[in-house]
Amino acid sequence: MLLLTVAAAATSRVRLNTSTLSTVYYEPPHLARQLTTLDVLGDGRLGVGAGLGWMKQEYGSARNADWQRRGKMLDDTLALLQAW
Repeated sequence: MLLLTVAAAATSRVRLNTSTLSTVYYEPPHLARQLTTLDVLGDGRLGVGAGLGWMKQEYGSARNADWQRRGKMLDDTLALLQAW
């Protein structure tokens, strides 16, 4: 996120894209705020690929999240990002 923010501030034409952003590492409201700020700073040049991760250990260590609910968590996060 920090590198994309620097790129947004230093350029005016470069697209700002993520390959796959593993949403498990972020609290949804914090992620929404970061992405919104980045998109505004980049004049709408932001593109985000969101994913749920593939490694079970990520969920326990990242947010103490339930591996069995990862699909629902991603759906909820995407809904919040869309509404934000």
